[in-house]
Amino acid sequence: MGHSKLSAERRVRVLSVGLSATLALYALVIFVAEPLKTFGQTTANTVVQFTVTSALSVSCSGTSTLGSAAGNGTAGTGALATAFCQPITNNSLGYTLSWIILSGSGVSPSVNAGCNSVTTCFGTGHLLSNNVTAGLPDVIRSMRIRSTGGDTFWETRGRRFDQTTTLSGSGSRWGARLRAISTTPAGGAVTWGTDGATEGFLAVATGSSVNIAKRTTQTSAAGDLQHLLFKVVIPSGAFQPTGTYRATVRFTVVDN
Repeated sequence: MGHSKLSAERRVRVLSVGLSATLALYALVIFVAEPLKTFGQTTANTVVQFTVTSALSVSCSGTSTLGSAAGNGTAGTGALATAFCQPITNNSLGYTLSWIILSGSGVSPSVNAGCNSVTTCFGTGHLLSNNVTAGLPDVIRSMRIRSTGGDTFWETRGRRFDQTTTLSGSGSRWGARLRAISTTPAGGAVTWGTDGATEGFLAVATGSSVNIAKRTTQTSAAGDLQHLLFKVVIPSGAFQPTGTYRATVRFTVVDN
């Protein structure tokens, strides 16, 4: 029996049909079989977590020297001395700075004898002399913190402190303030006002600390500069014994 031979035209047609079938099958594998295979996959996630903790510090001037003045009421508006504290924190909520007279420093138990709410009262944060009179150190008392009439705003509002506002014959006084040139001159519990002739001073806190400045964001790596001003007034009629008068102010910074 003889074999029939395909013509050249039919051989080309068979080859074309074969190639088309092959391409169609490949497309079927790519667009149908492969997607079906992915339906069986699962996924999982890993969260990368890192915690940055607070780095908090504060440094302050070691000594603030007010200089000297004659103790016979000729000091006028008083002697001034500057100092600064440098809080540093990476806490994104910032910090709060407070002050208080260090326990055992600047406290004279006899000064408040007989003080009550309707008389002029004084805190215990006094400058104490290295000299002793009648068994007790001589003192420069803290500026008045309560005046006749019951002014109760002494911890939240600085007040003018000079020869005009210090009563004649009431004795020498001292006070302090956070200056307006500070990096953060507000935000604490106290309204200080601008620097100048009528700038507000306070007696440094005793018993419990008072917040004097607050920042609500992190500082730079170099920190803030909080500038302080200390002042002594010897009013007319005062007669202050000689000596070197001191008290230690402790500054504390905490994260918000």
